[in-house]
Amino acid sequence: MGACLSRNNKSNDNNNMREILLYRGEFLGADLRAMFNNPVYSDIIITCKDGGVVYGSKLLLAARSDVFARLILNNEENNNRNNNRESRNTFSSNDNHITFTEFSSSTLLIILEFLYMGDIMIESLTLNNIVEAYLGAEYFLLAGLEEIIITFLDNALKCSADNNLAAKLLTQASEFMLPSSDDLFFRTLHNSLVVTPLETIEYHNLTAEGLSFILSPTNMDTTYEEFVTPEYGVFRYIVLWAAHHCNNNNLVVSYFEPLLPPSDHAEHLDANEIEQLRKSHEKNKKKSKSKDVYKILQYKYPIHKFRGLE
Repeated sequence: MGACLSRNNKSNDNNNMREILLYRGEFLGADLRAMFNNPVYSDIIITCKDGGVVYGSKLLLAARSDVFARLILNNEENNNRNNNRESRNTFSSNDNHITFTEFSSSTLLIILEFLYMGDIMIESLTLNNIVEAYLGAEYFLLAGLEEIIITFLDNALKCSADNNLAAKLLTQASEFMLPSSDDLFFRTLHNSLVVTPLETIEYHNLTAEGLSFILSPTNMDTTYEEFVTPEYGVFRYIVLWAAHHCNNNNLVVSYFEPLLPPSDHAEHLDANEIEQLRKSHEKNKKKSKSKDVYKILQYKYPIHKFRGLE
């Protein structure tokens, strides 16, 4: 899936510098790191959806983020708005407290780390928090942090031996955002998935929205990577995927799988094998429940219209 690359880790240089510069005031980065999430240097408490709390400086956050500025400096106006992007959060000037119901404390720590330091420790990002971290970067309009996250994502996809990783992240991200080729996070996932044979992706790791996004002709026209799964392989995957999502694995095994051999086998079928498949189809059709087969065909239709498989 490509070479494994590493991001230039400025945070390692900062760590080394902090070991040398031991006294306050000698290095701004070290002083800001000491202030980060430190109650001693904070005058605002942020409560997150997981109940965790994060500490920050109101002036620093307002100076570094338009979103925090609107929350902190114009809190009365924001509290009266019902439709702006901050309206789902609450702010009180009496107790210096903000509550975010969308993000966990680990995500807010990443946001504040970037606002304090202009970068983040590479260890702050994991495959478990990368989706919410990206949502947070978008929410707080932090293009620099988005770039860091996309670089981390791209490297992780290239380095991972798990062909299902991009599909899992696509499914997770789709719970919060509508998949779009205009979004760099989804574009990065898409470019990884189109070079991954569909047959290697487990059916439960893709939702209908995710599979539609991968196969969308709009995305195919704009992608920078060549789609590696042949048309027959796409058709086979869609049918078996639909059968799997109809919660009838017995039907997958007994009816569809014998009729749809893998692509590398299907390319070399001779006349006798094709005739055997036809006889198997006739035999299994009598045993299978026609309503189950019809249900799968209905389930499949919204997907197979992509890539010209009507």
